[in-house]
Amino acid sequence: MKNRKYIVEEGNLKIGYVEYHYQLAKGKNVSGGGMWDYDEDKNVIRFFGDSYEFGAVSLEEFKDAFERFDKSLFMLCGIPSNVTIGGFFIFVDGIAIDLLN
Repeated sequence: MKNRKYIVEEGNLKIGYVEYHYQLAKGKNVSGGGMWDYDEDKNVIRFFGDSYEFGAVSLEEFKDAFERFDKSLFMLCGIPSNVTIGGFFIFVDGIAIDLLN
């Protein structure tokens, strides 16, 4: 089943609707990945979890990749290019912790 997933590969953020994270990758230099969700009412995108194939990406690598990301490419997933990050979450003992706030 396809889901909203992302990876950071060679410092670049890649998002899409795929079954497996590796389907977003072109090479083998993937720092990690996870899932994403878009809240249309608040116009925010949230990133969370990790990739079974690649593990979790560090907050620093994610921030760098998001800053370089061409926001107009969000349109390919039906997201406005003026979207903001609503959170970068990790889960500890079932509790979501937002590393950005």
